Amino acid sequence: MNNALSGNYSAIVGGQNNVTSQNNTFLLGSNLSAVSANYTYVNNLSSQGTIAAANITINQTPSTFINPVTASGQFLIININGVNRALQLWNYTS
Repeated sequence: MNNALSGNYSAIVGGQNNVTSQNNTFLLGSNLSAVSANYTYVNNLSSQGTIAAANITINQTPSTFINPVTASGQFLIININGVNRALQLWNYTS
């Protein structure tokens, strides 16, 4: 299975080629490497209910395109039920 676990209070649940030396981490799947403590790592995630979070970080470069009918600027393209959707990104400061 080639799993390597040395973090305190951590677990590798199934899969192979997983590595963690971080504390309080959980790896579910294969070919995962934990780089931060206190996280759960998965290859893919599917929820039949609600996913709630205080913050969401998306590591994807925004797309830039111009549509003369609607809007131009930076957009985050997401796929919902097989249909690509675009969310326009605005600069925001609180």
